[in-house]
Amino acid sequence: MDQTLRCYSTKGRKLWSIALPATITTLELMDQQRHGFKAVLVALTNCQVHVYKDKYLVDVITCDDVITGMKFGRYGREDSTLVMVSRGGGILVKMLKRKAQFVEGSHCGGPPLTQMQKLNIPKKTKLFVDQTMRERDNCVLMHLTFQHDLYRLRFNTAKAYVHSLQSSLNPISTSLTEPVKLSATVLTRMHARTHALVLQCTSVGSRYT
Repeated sequence: MDQTLRCYSTKGRKLWSIALPATITTLELMDQQRHGFKAVLVALTNCQVHVYKDKYLVDVITCDDVITGMKFGRYGREDSTLVMVSRGGGILVKMLKRKAQFVEGSHCGGPPLTQMQKLNIPKKTKLFVDQTMRERDNCVLMHLTFQHDLYRLRFNTAKAYVHSLQSSLNPISTSLTEPVKLSATVLTRMHARTHALVLQCTSVGSRYT
């Protein structure tokens, strides 16, 4: 028992599945022909009976003991009566009011209606299918090509950095005797333009700029 309530079509295809808070002990069909209402009564080991209309939880009946048997139908003069038998041997009889109405998804334990709406997912095009098959068949080659391009990018970056150090294009000094950094900024305000040169000492513990 995995504490789930599942619904299948007549061809055996799974339509939906609902996770329950406890293990199921018994099931019963609630068929109210006068109002055209059909639901499933699910008794659980937590002393509750859940009423499901399709996949929506519409009501919860709380009992004093675990229900092990249920029967819904005509009892005396009442057409909608639920007779329950508890694990301790007790019998509970509940009669449904004639003006009772069930609203799908109205109970706090049920999922919201927006969660059950289907997403408008576009169909897969032939180009998408061909691209997927190509990636699946050539996954190793595509990975090697990606790694090769990544190594080339790292090599070109390191090569450009070394060239900037050798040609003194780097604004940061690499000499331990001259730990300075030079940066230039152009400040523009209306029609005036100002060039600001900042010389900063990069030695450890330096407080001067």
